[in-house]
Amino acid sequence: MLNLFNSTTKFKSREFGYKPRFYDSDKEAFERRVRGKANKNSTGDLTKMRIRQEFGNYKYVDSKHKSKGLTSSSSFRLILIIIFLSIGSYFILDNLLPKLIKNWFPLESQEYELLEEYD
Repeated sequence: MLNLFNSTTKFKSREFGYKPRFYDSDKEAFERRVRGKANKNSTGDLTKMRIRQEFGNYKYVDSKHKSKGLTSSSSFRLILIIIFLSIGSYFILDNLLPKLIKNWFPLESQEYELLEEYD
């Protein structure tokens, strides 16, 4: 019982047997081809695998081209939005900023005129 509360007792850390793995699809496809040639392609699995792989490659190429088009159109849209916002903000500030400055910071001569009346 005293061993539980003893501060000098060191607990061992738990160890796990995890070994990270890396999946290489090209290497796996190559190994399948080698096994298929060793088995003399008796059931036609090698041919099915090649056809499946070719269709997979076409899907991959098509998706790259589609995504490239999407990114270029979205970046073009973003540039247009930035241009319109900057033009709009320029016109708003050009029209409203002088009025705001006059209201917030009156001219010095107006301040002195008000003070002179009370003296």
